Amino acid sequence: GLCRKLTFGLWGNSVFRALVLAVFVGAFGAWCNHQFKMLQFFCNSQSDHAETVAESEFFTPYYRSVQAIHLVRMAADETEALKARMQHLPVLKVADKSCPNIVVIIGESYNKHHAALYGYGLPTTPRLCERAKRGELVVFDNVISPWNITSNAFRAFLSTQSADEGGRWTEGVLFPALFKRAEFKVAFLSNQFFHTVSQGSIDFNGSFFLNDPQMENLCFDYRNAFRSKNDGTILSLLKGFTPGERNLYLFHLWGQHMEYDHRYPSDQTTFTHHDIQRRDLTQSQREIVAHYDNATRWNDEVINRILRNFANEDAVVVYFSDHGEALYDIEGKSDFYGHGVADKSNVEIPFMVYVSPQLRGKAPELYQKIQQAKDRPIVNDLFTNSLLELLGIRTKYSNPKLEFFSSEYDSTRPRIATSMGQIFHP
Repeated sequence: GLCRKLTFGLWGNSVFRALVLAVFVGAFGAWCNHQFKMLQFFCNSQSDHAETVAESEFFTPYYRSVQAIHLVRMAADETEALKARMQHLPVLKVADKSCPNIVVIIGESYNKHHAALYGYGLPTTPRLCERAKRGELVVFDNVISPWNITSNAFRAFLSTQSADEGGRWTEGVLFPALFKRAEFKVAFLSNQFFHTVSQGSIDFNGSFFLNDPQMENLCFDYRNAFRSKNDGTILSLLKGFTPGERNLYLFHLWGQHMEYDHRYPSDQTTFTHHDIQRRDLTQSQREIVAHYDNATRWNDEVINRILRNFANEDAVVVYFSDHGEALYDIEGKSDFYGHGVADKSNVEIPFMVYVSPQLRGKAPELYQKIQQAKDRPIVNDLFTNSLLELLGIRTKYSNPKLEFFSSEYDSTRPRIATSMGQIFHP
């Protein structure tokens, strides 16, 4: 009938045939690409690679279910491997007992080039700049993260296994457990990781091993059950913790995680798009950058509050970010902001060490040792053993060439970063 004539008439049109063929080829290509990504995901046996396939690929209940099963299987294998390795840790001795309080602040998504502390044109870090001028803060200028994804970066600096040594991160042990064996009380205060089973998949991948009861007991004396309203009140989570003679505090912030306008109180708005002097950006893009700069200035206040809390203690406070962040500054990706791309802006990170005034007076050699390391090229997955070395805690995992506070540190070693399965040298 009419439909058949119309169909044959259209099929006789070369443009129509080309259009149908393009749709078919496109659909078939998309199907093949999806199947390849599924194969890639299920061939992964390490949680390091769990996020190399985008969440959007798991778009049906079936795919969601098999994704969850695979993630749980990987998590169980890695947790059991860690527990087996950590069951018989030796009792460790602290050679230098001059520093009874170690505070580690883990930031999030920090583009160091948006910090006035590192030369940015807007006053995004007024409090840290003032502390640096007074000599309280040692600012490191050549530090990268080996990963630009929170979960992988977090595991990398917690484990004594360095990325450039090869092997899996589970072939090391977690450094909070070593501090416990050295008779430190350890408090872990996270505004990102849940302490319950009701977690999202990304949060799950970041902290699954810490939520195992046996592992948690090996690593921590105290964890927060609930998160604080925002980073500005994270110190309130310490109310349930009773300090000991020596203490390790781990603060895990929201920092400047996307979306940036959610990371600072509205009454702390300092910058608007008018302050962003970049003609290459649209107004909406400048607004995003302004939100980021406001979040960075709020992060400056958060860090300052934590420093103020320990100012009258014998304390060393270390701050670094898990990874960097792109803000329309990646060559060839001028419209991109965020992280997860193989570029140095995603792995360059701020790193700084505060030494309380009274500890600088009591242990000037400790302060000097920190100052001497500030210009060394560093990957922050070496932080674990470096911190232990700073305090004179020796373990079988110690290697002075990989401990950046040590005078024997090898500054010539290549630095390796990984992004979405791509290995590159920043």
